[in-house]
Amino acid sequence: MRLSETEIKQAIVHPEKIVREEALRYFTDCYSQDAEVMSLAIQAFETYGRGKAFLDIYGLARLAQTEATIEWAIRELHQEKDKVEDQNSYFSQLSHLLCNADLNFVSPRADEIVQAPGFDKDLVPGFRERLELACWDAEQCWKELERICVEGLAQSDDVDFDHARRVVQALARQGQKDVDRILDLLGEEVTDFETDPMTWLEIFLVMLVGEMRLERAAPLVVKKLHAYEAEFLWEECVKALGKIGTDAATEALAEKWLQKRV
Repeated sequence: MRLSETEIKQAIVHPEKIVREEALRYFTDCYSQDAEVMSLAIQAFETYGRGKAFLDIYGLARLAQTEATIEWAIRELHQEKDKVEDQNSYFSQLSHLLCNADLNFVSPRADEIVQAPGFDKDLVPGFRERLELACWDAEQCWKELERICVEGLAQSDDVDFDHARRVVQALARQGQKDVDRILDLLGEEVTDFETDPMTWLEIFLVMLVGEMRLERAAPLVVKKLHAYEAEFLWEECVKALGKIGTDAATEALAEKWLQKRV
């Protein structure tokens, strides 16, 4: 019998660690937008211990956050380090969580976050940049992505993906008016991988539709996934389909997979 999502959520606080781990992974793997999931993860940390609640907390940054969970994370990062088990992993992942959280929650507390003793100082530049990019309009974001693409062709694989992803995130927050533009570009087939900036732009477009959870783009993403071998593109296609996470995305992927098998 298949468990309901409500039952899986409750398993996040199950007495058995392996059960908690699998339940949490179920939601992190699909980039769940259910805000209750993070609250239950916090309950598990406080019940079983910071270093013992889960085997791996890498996926916490993928979960939806609330003002209350952000408050909790900031408070945790102000703890004395010697009172937290597995402090390197724990503090690092909470830092990543805050770097990926809704800007409406973290922007007003930016200084408090980066000054927290447990916040990973290597993440400060990227955190600050994400706040700055929030002021960019859509056209600035498009031009920056185009610049990165041209530069990427000149420098081969030496592309700053972290910067590009933050630009994509900034564009996603205002990209609804550009949906037709996004779909048209994503529908283009790349054939010249040496001189065509679309070689890189299609990767960023896939990132973008994932951030926007743009269901209409699912068939195009699936097509990119199976078009040719390209590691960066393939990884982003898988992530994007996970974020879109609708029946349409699943059906598009299944249909394409079946076609490949015939």
